[in-house]
Amino acid sequence: MLFSPTILYFLIFLLHNGSTESVNEAMYDNIDFENIICFRMNNYNSQVGCQTDRDGDGGILYVFHDKASIRNSIPDIQTPFIAVINSTIFNNDTIQMLVSSHYTRGVLLIEENSTEGFSPEKSCPGNGFNYGESAGDIKGSESCLADSKWNPLGNWLSYKNIPFGIFIIRNETEIKKIYDRANANFDVSTKKLKDYPLWGGQMKAFMNAAVNTETCIRRGTCDPVGGFNLFLNFVPKTDPDKDVILLIVKSDATAFFRALSFGAEASAVSMVTMLGIINSLAKLRDKDVAKFENMETEVIAVFLQSESFDYSGSQRLAYDLKKKQFGEAKYNMSLSNVKLVMEIGPVGLSDSWYLHTRNKYQIEQNIAQTFVNSGDSNFNFTISTDLPPASYHSFLRENESIPGIIITDGDRETLSRNYGGRYDILEPDDELVTRVQTLIEKTTKVLYSYISNSATVSPTVDTKMISELLNCYLVTQNCSLFREVTNQTSLNADRLSRYSSIGAHTSNATVYLKQLMDYVSRRNLNLPKEDCNSTHAPGWDTTYRNGTCYGTITNGSTAVSPAFLAKNYTSTQYSTWTESRWSPSFHVMVFKVASHHEDLTIFMSGLVYAILVSCGILQCYRRKDLIFNESSS
Repeated sequence: MLFSPTILYFLIFLLHNGSTESVNEAMYDNIDFENIICFRMNNYNSQVGCQTDRDGDGGILYVFHDKASIRNSIPDIQTPFIAVINSTIFNNDTIQMLVSSHYTRGVLLIEENSTEGFSPEKSCPGNGFNYGESAGDIKGSESCLADSKWNPLGNWLSYKNIPFGIFIIRNETEIKKIYDRANANFDVSTKKLKDYPLWGGQMKAFMNAAVNTETCIRRGTCDPVGGFNLFLNFVPKTDPDKDVILLIVKSDATAFFRALSFGAEASAVSMVTMLGIINSLAKLRDKDVAKFENMETEVIAVFLQSESFDYSGSQRLAYDLKKKQFGEAKYNMSLSNVKLVMEIGPVGLSDSWYLHTRNKYQIEQNIAQTFVNSGDSNFNFTISTDLPPASYHSFLRENESIPGIIITDGDRETLSRNYGGRYDILEPDDELVTRVQTLIEKTTKVLYSYISNSATVSPTVDTKMISELLNCYLVTQNCSLFREVTNQTSLNADRLSRYSSIGAHTSNATVYLKQLMDYVSRRNLNLPKEDCNSTHAPGWDTTYRNGTCYGTITNGSTAVSPAFLAKNYTSTQYSTWTESRWSPSFHVMVFKVASHHEDLTIFMSGLVYAILVSCGILQCYRRKDLIFNESSS
């Protein structure tokens, strides 16, 4: 007869001299999942994402190789199980089939590169928070208020409430271990489960938040999505009434597994484009600082955080401007100062770009036409009157008379097949470098020509820097530019994940970005070390580095939605996304599971044994006088 885990545990306990830690190591195989799991999120009317029970969930390991095997097997499985599936079949349909079974206790997702488009996002991103829409009008979990779907491959998986944990496994050794254990449960000839004992698993990733944002905020089990918007001026702002062109870009990314939020096409290439534009404008500034200071219109560049969650960062920026609560004296401005919002959207997949504008105002028409005129046979621009999902909507919802232009590589739908997913990655080849360099040059020329009233300008683009920035954001954090701006000799070699921050938290991605903004916009103030301060350089943040006094004007403001400022947690006007708090003791382990009959037998045997021992002790206690008297004699 095979040993049950109970007896085995007892024997191993004795052999290991009573070491509980050694016993656990002998009985359980802990799986390295790199802390890549699905988390719980909440908004004004629901909860989405995944979680396990407080003490974890366990079941028999089942391997499913395709959707058909899930569909055919689910009705026959009458015992708790953990599904082992590969990434090629991981989508909304698969998860909903597993959710339909009351016996599903979790999913171990074996990562395999998939060439098929995978987008767990909405088919209409920002749905309910775009201009002219209200979240309160949404009917149904997958209802798009707009006629067109910007993301036609979107399967909405990131917005599903999943009652079990999902962990991703990427390590080849761990993948083999799981497959070996799970396949050992099945008879090859009959393709049915063998008799017990069988290999099982346990997953633990408990999330504290539940129901919706209002509930979890009241219970103290979640935190608002937020972080910081970062913005800069090219010269100190001395006139609070000066007209402003806001040059904006999304700086965060999202994915079903937040640790894999790379967002190459969604925002990374756009950010590099923005940094390049800043650098080119800064070089033009340095040629004639006084001219920049005396221009009637100034450019302020803004990197928006938490835009993936219904435009939280841009909503807060537009709200603060409307309330005249934005920034310090160096950013003393209001929404009425904004003459134009120009947004750099997804731009990395085509040499032809679209200028999305309502085409209602002269400034929109003039700037859009200047872009069109700058095109050539290799790179060109087309005007479109359809507004895609973009941060610009947040400004229109506060003041619909604000002109705007959104630059994207897609017209009525995104070109990305992996929008909002972990496969949104790109290689920084020469073609991409040339594309980004060209867009930087043309955008800088259009902007500078407008604010300076000069038709002739030749911007300088640092191609080497652009190439390295793409390497930093698309390939590895341990790149020369990140190391230089952070003054570090070595950094994490992984690809940078730019998942939205929470509350007032500052992520590594935000730290890198702040340093990069200073680096690409800095001005040599030509001051000695003893004079490198705000007294001798009013309006500038000064830094003395490598024998040079540099001045920058970079700052930050909260990206937490206005809904949390007003404590209106059921708002349909502003984003209400929160992230659950959690217990840090996440784990996945596999082990042998005995049959219920054997467990019951062992339990009853132990119970009988305990009763007999208790009776023996009781009898000894009753006869203690006789026993001890006889011992004395």
